[in-house]
Amino acid sequence: MKLAPETFMTSDAAGLLAGTAIGPLLVEYADTLRGKAAGTADAYLRVLRQLLAWLAERPGGDQFDPRQLTRTAVEVYLAELGIAGYSISHRARVKAVVSGFARWLIEEKALLRRNPTRGVAIPAQPVLAPRQLSPDQRYVLRTLVEREGSVRGAALFALGYWVGCRVSDAAWLRLEHAHVGPKVGWLHVGYKGGKSRDLDLVNEARRPLFHYLEQGGRDPESPFVFTSQRSDRLTEAGVHYWFRKPGHDLGYTGVLYRWHDDALSGP
Repeated sequence: MKLAPETFMTSDAAGLLAGTAIGPLLVEYADTLRGKAAGTADAYLRVLRQLLAWLAERPGGDQFDPRQLTRTAVEVYLAELGIAGYSISHRARVKAVVSGFARWLIEEKALLRRNPTRGVAIPAQPVLAPRQLSPDQRYVLRTLVEREGSVRGAALFALGYWVGCRVSDAAWLRLEHAHVGPKVGWLHVGYKGGKSRDLDLVNEARRPLFHYLEQGGRDPESPFVFTSQRSDRLTEAGVHYWFRKPGHDLGYTGVLYRWHDDALSGP
């Protein structure tokens, strides 16, 4: 037996519709949602009720007219949701719900000519800059590197931590581009994406790198600064593996959060 919309909706959803001029239209639309879980249908109707209440507060919105569902209205509404702190995923759901309602108004009720959500873009989630490590996190990382005792590892860590080198910068760093002496030093880096730059070495980075070049056991035949036992170049995967070795588990997440191929922050 077909349930009436009032029976299908929970009391919560019915309350959202009560006392509104658009109520009968939403009640009719609710009947088309009978195939969905009650909680999902309630959420759809709540989204629409909130949108229509917002439209009612706009100029000329005293009485709802489906023609008020314009692309401008949808864009402004979604933008205001973003300003209010709603997530991109929530705004995407709102857009999808409004699109479904608009499609019903077009195909079943002939009250709209065009879906107002068409062409409305929701900006991608911005990539947040890596957070700064706390003093305790810095202490832990530096202690782990010192405890590991690897000359090569200390140099790798120093380039990422003190200088801001990307993993790819270190993995592809050539000897001819590493100008390192006992008192001064600078690097020419930038393998990834063809973007090159010169970096001055602070003493905290210059000392371990100079020590590695002098007595770090690297392959003397390799044109690359960082070598491995298997290859003339330590790969990016090899750098990540070093940080995953036993004894570095506590610091691995923090290191890679700072030392990433795309974004870095200073110590």
